Amino acid sequence: ETLKLLLEQAIDSQSAGDVVFVLDTLKKFVDMMDKRAARTLTDLLRRFVQAGGTVIALAHTNKNKASDGASIAEGVGDFLNDADCGYIIEVVSSQDAPTKTIVFNNTKSRGPNAKKATFTYDNGEETSWHERFESVASLDGDEAKKTISKIEADRRHAEDVQVIEYICERLKSGPRSRKELCQEDLTNEFSRNRREKVLERYSTDNGGENRVHWKASKGKTGGFVYHL
Repeated sequence: ETLKLLLEQAIDSQSAGDVVFVLDTLKKFVDMMDKRAARTLTDLLRRFVQAGGTVIALAHTNKNKASDGASIAEGVGDFLNDADCGYIIEVVSSQDAPTKTIVFNNTKSRGPNAKKATFTYDNGEETSWHERFESVASLDGDEAKKTISKIEADRRHAEDVQVIEYICERLKSGPRSRKELCQEDLTNEFSRNRREKVLERYSTDNGGENRVHWKASKGKTGGFVYHL
């Protein structure tokens, strides 16, 4: 009721253009699952915005993600549908990373809004909230791509470490062909397809952000031979 009163006062007094409301978080002001309540609020917010005002509404995402791994905004879709601009914020760094990296992905735009924006901030355990706020930095396109590629490479490496250790152990006795490493010894849990991907990913010719664990050289009869 207080929010409704303040919005209506700003509209009636023609002072909406001087006001920015930050709703943190939206569910404190409306039932996120109630379409009727959502319509009542968004209609009022639209009147306020048309009078020159600005509203920044923060909301949570669902625990379960979409099939492509993207986060889904909490509640009924009316809030995002009625907004002029919407972003989903994804954390791309690990939970305990000393520097947190987040990406704003634009999901709704009625103006010249950035499609994607990347930020970093100090995530240290001893960092105060003020220091955390002061450490926020925006990354440009190339720098953002490089940072995210490195984070994704580190995440993949953590997932692949058991297969890496297995291949390294087999290479200790000397060079081996792709066939020997990927098609033989199928008694363990590592599939042929997974071994092949890991073998390529951490070879000297991977050309990406991945670490290198073995070298690849041309075999005498064609194909590649791998050695530590």
